[in-house]
Amino acid sequence: MNPRDREYEALRREIEKYTELEHSLYNIVYVGVTAILAWGISLKNSLICLLAYCIIFPSFRVMLSYNSGILRIGAYMHVFYDEYLWERKLHQICTLPKGKVVRYSSSYKTPFIFVSVLSTILSLIIPESVKLKTAYLL
Repeated sequence: MNPRDREYEALRREIEKYTELEHSLYNIVYVGVTAILAWGISLKNSLICLLAYCIIFPSFRVMLSYNSGILRIGAYMHVFYDEYLWERKLHQICTLPKGKVVRYSSSYKTPFIFVSVLSTILSLIIPESVKLKTAYLL
């Protein structure tokens, strides 16, 4: 195997590693946020429901960082390894007819926005009397 093929395989493995990390991070976010929201609902404490943001914002930033790394490696591979088929097909799929490239990172916003809205709504649904008791205890 020549150095060019070894570099290609290393770059492809790195993309696959980032993709696995993204999937693992999604699982961590969903489990963590669900646990925090369940805890807040069981205690009827609206402030605990808002703690979900402590997981949502950092994980969203990490997820975008992984996505940025994948896009950079993919762009490098598309330019310097255009003879390989799957990168060329990926580029054709993600390119609009007018030549504009679809922003893949925008697809990350939907689950994070959904979880953020859910935690905010749950914090507002909990009765005011419980909120006042909690504030008095603090």
